[in-house]
Amino acid sequence: MKFLKMETYNWKEKENYSFEFITDTYDVYWVNFKEKEEHFTDFCSDCRDIYEIEIKREKGNKRKSEDVKIKNTILMILEEVMSNRCHSIVYICDNSDGKAKCRELLFEKYYEEIEDEKKIEKFVKSMCDEELADCISLNFIADKNCENYEDNATDFMCQHIEIEE
Repeated sequence: MKFLKMETYNWKEKENYSFEFITDTYDVYWVNFKEKEEHFTDFCSDCRDIYEIEIKREKGNKRKSEDVKIKNTILMILEEVMSNRCHSIVYICDNSDGKAKCRELLFEKYYEEIEDEKKIEKFVKSMCDEELADCISLNFIADKNCENYEDNATDFMCQHIEIEE
């Protein structure tokens, strides 16, 4: 992928599927992946290959307005998990703090960069409560070159997914 040549922060895997890096302004980022089998338990062919990504930041000093190395580092970590380890990724844009739209836009921006070589596929599902009052978007991305791609994509697109409350 073309972003592999871009400048990144040094990152390390602290625990199994828990990555960490520190920015120039001393922000600490954690990029965590956890198995997402609770959405797929009734019909999943190989749930252990579908992970949810969670990105957290502990604030350091005043953050730069645009630090492209943060994006590049996260993309490198995604490459490690998706392509090198062949795990599909689910990103949930919840709206509990009113920022779901911003998260979706950022995720879309990141996806456009990794999708450039046409080896990464994305599917999106919106899931709402019975009154359609509270909705979330589930974004699924996977490397089409991985042997488990078709099984994971089929599992994700199944209409039997239920959100735990």
